Amino acid sequence: WVMNLDGSQQHQVSDRTGRKPAWDASGVRITYTATSCTGAPGTFRTGVDGGAASEVVAPAACVSQDAPLVGYITG
Repeated sequence: WVMNLDGSQQHQVSDRTGRKPAWDASGVRITYTATSCTGAPGTFRTGVDGGAASEVVAPAACVSQDAPLVGYITG
């Protein structure tokens, strides 16, 4: 979830449960860790506006697969 400092305009940005979210330098994407298609931790990226499925960044074996539509980013 992202929101303004005052808590307004909250919206979900990810389609799965994750940990260790980090904003990219441009401020338009968040990269985070979540369970990958192999069952091991993987790296995923999503836009801060939400709406689109998370992009699989790693592991390489999962990059060509869609991320399943589950959960939320937690902190």
